[in-house]
Amino acid sequence: MVLHFRGTAHPPPGVSEPDVANLSAAELSLTDLGKSGGVPLLYEHNAHDRVGRCHASWEGPNGELRVSGVIDDPRIEKSVKSGRTQGLSLGTDVVQDENGRALFKDQQELSVCGEPRRPGCFIDTVDGKTVRSKRRFSAGVPASQPSTIARHHKPHTSTSY
Repeated sequence: MVLHFRGTAHPPPGVSEPDVANLSAAELSLTDLGKSGGVPLLYEHNAHDRVGRCHASWEGPNGELRVSGVIDDPRIEKSVKSGRTQGLSLGTDVVQDENGRALFKDQQELSVCGEPRRPGCFIDTVDGKTVRSKRRFSAGVPASQPSTIARHHKPHTSTSY
């Protein structure tokens, strides 16, 4: 059986700790994980453990990189459905100059993992059903009327790599 998923593969710029592999707003908007039939979906970045394919990516409403794809490995399908493995990790290859500045970045794979390095990168929809959401309650909102809000993030600051 095949599991269909959607989730966040990269948070909006400025949310993660600074790293040369993190993508800027422009890079996020140009990322196409659906190219050439979709990038491979791996388990924990292991090239010998392909578990599916990422078919599409797009910029989400808060500047995050959203993805959709399929998992066709019964072992990982079971782990995702149980909630044990719902992290997503974008594998970014970076070519740098001798000063550590990024000259080129490319995404050759997306991985399902236990704990993503970048915050908020999880599968949130499995076979059309929401499996992860963020809800916050304030003293001014009765518990019977929860308010789902978008995550607030630091404003993007331009960084040179």
